[in-house]
Amino acid sequence: MVELIDIASSYPLIVKYVEGVNDQLMVVFSGVGHSRRKPPKIEFFGAATTNNCNHVLFISDESRSWLNSPGIDAEIIGLIKLLMEEHSINNLVLLGNSMGATMALLLSPQLPTNTTIALTPQYSVHPDVVPAEARWSNFRKNITEYKYKSVELLPNTQQQTYIVHGSSRGELVHALRFPEVQGYRHFILRGYGHALAARLKQQDSLTPLIASAMAGRPRRFKNIVQQNGGMWRSRYVENWLNRKIPTAPAPPSPPNE
Repeated sequence: MVELIDIASSYPLIVKYVEGVNDQLMVVFSGVGHSRRKPPKIEFFGAATTNNCNHVLFISDESRSWLNSPGIDAEIIGLIKLLMEEHSINNLVLLGNSMGATMALLLSPQLPTNTTIALTPQYSVHPDVVPAEARWSNFRKNITEYKYKSVELLPNTQQQTYIVHGSSRGELVHALRFPEVQGYRHFILRGYGHALAARLKQQDSLTPLIASAMAGRPRRFKNIVQQNGGMWRSRYVENWLNRKIPTAPAPPSPPNE
């Protein structure tokens, strides 16, 4: 039986830990969740624990701040580094969905990360950066200061980073604002919306997708994406421009245009 251990943390962080037996730490960041009155639930439990082999930290932000609550980033980084030192962990994997995926991408360059898996991340929730984003207003209005106004990706060939979006208008408004830089594998799944992770789970594709990234098998990851109707982000844009995707919404212009 898997034991979930509560890790001491300050509000708004909720941190739980599963002790593993190998030298890999999975850090799983929860999304916003479905209830305003309850903290976000743990996500990806089975895929992250991998038959109780991995050490796993499950991290939830009760304030839903997209990493903008004062000090929350430093506390998370400190917890991760301490755990890695205590257990002689050499392989760090960050995994998140929606808001959690944004958190994973923001923290990845600040940690000795090996792999980051970001499913349907937001490029930004700042109203000036992505004015078309109208979701989660009840949480976003409480963000008084943006330390992280958007996700800035820098070229990095030392880490493997996977970003996956759906093709709905709400997804594309974020997906096509992410810069295309070396070291990032960015895919768009045609016909999927924001509930991409839940739908992949229903199709028994979510766990194999995550496992392929964890194992350092990018070709296997790409194959699973393609089997579920996905393609490289660059190919998606090319197909839209050539009207090979006639029913898709028009991609938004990059923010500097």
